[in-house]
Amino acid sequence: MSRVSVKGIVLGGLVDIVATNIVAFPVIIVAALRANAMALPKEQQTPAVMQALQNTTSLFVTQLILGGLCSILGGYIAARVARREALLNGALSSFLCVGFGLYSFITKVDAFGPWAHVGFLVTSPLLGALGGWLWARRRSRAGLSPAAAAAIAALAILGCGDPSGPSPAQGVWEFDATYGGNGYSCTITGATLTLQREPARWTGSMTGGESHCVPPPGESDVPPGPINVALDPVIVQGDSVTFSLAGESFTATGQVSDGQMSGTVEAATPFCQCTEPFLSGTWTATFLEPANTSGRL
Repeated sequence: MSRVSVKGIVLGGLVDIVATNIVAFPVIIVAALRANAMALPKEQQTPAVMQALQNTTSLFVTQLILGGLCSILGGYIAARVARREALLNGALSSFLCVGFGLYSFITKVDAFGPWAHVGFLVTSPLLGALGGWLWARRRSRAGLSPAAAAAIAALAILGCGDPSGPSPAQGVWEFDATYGGNGYSCTITGATLTLQREPARWTGSMTGGESHCVPPPGESDVPPGPINVALDPVIVQGDSVTFSLAGESFTATGQVSDGQMSGTVEAATPFCQCTEPFLSGTWTATFLEPANTSGRL
């Protein structure tokens, strides 16, 4: 008889994934409310919810605990169906979680660092094995000592690592943008863009440099001047970056790679009584130095 039950590990894996999605749904709703996702453009809603979920400690820990319990349940089901090699089949029931984790790491669809992914990949089989052991212990009323079970649980918790991880977007950048429309021609040159990952969320600011919009003929010109404004919100999802100037209709969306960022800009037309209320253009940023993290917990 084979040590591995394909039926058991498949059923266990499906139970793990389905149960995780069911119990995580209320957490996602809370994250969406916290991110005020419905007020954002459609393409920004999912990244905003995911960032709120990952960067809010209470939501992130709740998600980890619920997901861990579902992985234990999946391992329990796998061992019960297999009725042999409980630890092995329980651990193998995590194959879907491990597969999704590898996909997320390779495609960088989330903002977790590499050590966090390693922790998740180690944790999932351990929790599945713990579920298998629970089935075996219930069946035989004997098995691993309480100390050994505690050790497995401790390794699972420690394996989660630092959820924040490093991000290539964090740091101080030199920002430039060119955008226009409706007869306006606008530029931002030499501004200092700071992106900082705090324990619960991303923050940032844009200062210095020069901002200037040349109006169409007949409109009053506004003299160029420096910028001094906070960023809100700041959304970082893998290599994707989106931020808005607080209190202003100015949103930049782009990608970060090898010390450079670039993307598109959308801003409200000044004093617009026009058919097209937005200006559009492009922006670039060059990495200057790491952000100050001395105040981070």
